Amino acid sequence: MSCVIPFETVYLLVLILLASACNSPTYSPPDNPVDAAPDGGSIEPIESGEEGGIVDSSRAGADGGLVDPGLGARDAGPDSAVFDDGGTTLVRPEPPGTPMVPTSAPAELLGRYAIQIRFYGQDSTLGTIAPMVNELIMLASIEADATSGKLQMTSQLCRDRGEVRGPFSQVFAAVVRPDLQPPRTWDLIVQDGSFRTDGPPALIGYDEPAPTGCSAGVKLKRRAEQVWLGDANAVCSCPSSETPPTQPDDCRVNDLDGDTHPGVTIALSGAAVSQDYVRFKDSSQFVGGIIATGKRHRASYAKLEELYQLDCAPRSCTRANLRACAAQYNTAWFTPLPELATGDAPWTCASLMKEVDEGKHVSPEPLDPKGGC
Repeated sequence: MSCVIPFETVYLLVLILLASACNSPTYSPPDNPVDAAPDGGSIEPIESGEEGGIVDSSRAGADGGLVDPGLGARDAGPDSAVFDDGGTTLVRPEPPGTPMVPTSAPAELLGRYAIQIRFYGQDSTLGTIAPMVNELIMLASIEADATSGKLQMTSQLCRDRGEVRGPFSQVFAAVVRPDLQPPRTWDLIVQDGSFRTDGPPALIGYDEPAPTGCSAGVKLKRRAEQVWLGDANAVCSCPSSETPPTQPDDCRVNDLDGDTHPGVTIALSGAAVSQDYVRFKDSSQFVGGIIATGKRHRASYAKLEELYQLDCAPRSCTRANLRACAAQYNTAWFTPLPELATGDAPWTCASLMKEVDEGKHVSPEPLDPKGGC
């Protein structure tokens, strides 16, 4: 299959702003995330009159087209996002609750949270700039190791959706069953009243290493879940390198959401109706976190992903051209969840999203791409 992304994926990628390299190392942000790029390179600060911290994603190559997170943009701060769209300043929606009061006490981080993340970008695949907005909702817990005292955060993705607003139409995208993705665990680094995460990337839609018996050029009997390859006698192809999969018959590709299609399914609706089957490597991190009394913390979210479309339906494909907003534009709100009484069922994505849909724990404001970034 050619190294292309489906025409509709311009819209699906509103959900997933891509990273700067498919084999990038784990990102350890600097004290000031404006100062360095996640791949160790430098990114010049955006000056007045430039593009407001958006970075062209249309880079050809086997990585399928990647988006630099644009960490070199000016720091808009955790409380607002400044869009270079004629001077408009968009204040992020506040989740319900008391105002944030900063504190330096790491103990304030301990507990269970609903995390709402909204991040922004622009898409110019069709020749005109279309603003994008994306929303993630996570169920998370922060705990301290009983021996070392080291803080760790574990999160489960419960919602992943987004919207592209073109000049005449809107397209909506949503990851199917994000709750089936494996939880992510980060070390939580606290310094001078601020926090950030540090952890290995998550592999979504494929496994590493390749199955036992694989070597370059070898065909193996397909895995039981790889039903898209044919009957029980169908074969998969062993990879010739450690580069993440680019073909649906790669023996490492799994069916994470159990829908009989390779990788993870993203459903599009509105002006474009399709399904895209993707795999990705998620190296995202929380940076510049502010610890607050009442546990209503806030952070920027460096959305660092390398994504590849393995297949699509219908199969009309082209390369997307995305521009990702800088990390400082992407805000994560932490809302503490009520303590459970003895005998109560534990929090799950299902129970959290039921309450979210009732208007609890997160901002009820609808998604709005505004002017991009």
